[in-house]
Amino acid sequence: MSKVFKEIGQIREVEGFFLNHTEIFYLRLYTHGLSDHEIARFLNLTMKDIYNLRYGLRLKCKTKNFVQIIKSAFKADILKNLDYVDSEIKEIAVKYTSDLYLGYIKKGNQRLLRSYLKEFMDGIQKHFTEVGFVVNGISEQEKTLINHMYSFENNESILESMGINQEKYRSLKRNIFKKLSVNNWFNAYKKLVLSHSKFVNKERTATLNHYLESCEEKISRLKYVSRVRTAEIELSIYDELLKLYANLEQQSLFHDSESISYLKLKPYD
Repeated sequence: MSKVFKEIGQIREVEGFFLNHTEIFYLRLYTHGLSDHEIARFLNLTMKDIYNLRYGLRLKCKTKNFVQIIKSAFKADILKNLDYVDSEIKEIAVKYTSDLYLGYIKKGNQRLLRSYLKEFMDGIQKHFTEVGFVVNGISEQEKTLINHMYSFENNESILESMGINQEKYRSLKRNIFKKLSVNNWFNAYKKLVLSHSKFVNKERTATLNHYLESCEEKISRLKYVSRVRTAEIELSIYDELLKLYANLEQQSLFHDSESISYLKLKPYD
């Protein structure tokens, strides 16, 4: 563990306040689905240490809303949005990587580039429309649990407020993760919000065009790169597609009023 800490081991600034490496590790492990008890074992901390750490994060961030805290962590690049892209999105990106390479890089049709990028975004929207049907199968109790996980309460408080025991909690968690095809609470939260959101709408047109133009420009440059293997070019295209998606996901997840109100979260300051 000490070796890992040495690699990360620096204090990072987040919107005017500082997080130490233990707090950074906690946020990363928590958003990847580990419980407080699992994190305590991993970091060799006591549960009292964990509670003090959580209390310190709330004080530093001046909020009890965990979504606000992780929003700040993403903004400070402590959490990396590409680390949380769903496997289904990656599969869509793989398909359009091949289309872009064969249709644009090899054939050189500039109009095809923007067309494929729009098709990629349409594919993303279709995916989340389908996820919406899955989300409809999430019970109110399961949605309540997801909300509790992002109010930054400890496990004991969650169980008490929901009137359930540890066994029921584990059962709900298994059902949620299985239904939504995720392995952590953050991606469960994301799917609930994003299934209710539209990536392409009037409110987001300017933002979408900005990210599309940036992605288009970077992929265009790959056409003129010489002495680079096909696999490397395809990997660069794939990376740009994921960045395009991840940027729009962040916009939808943390900035759209409709997404915030969907889970009855407090607006951000």
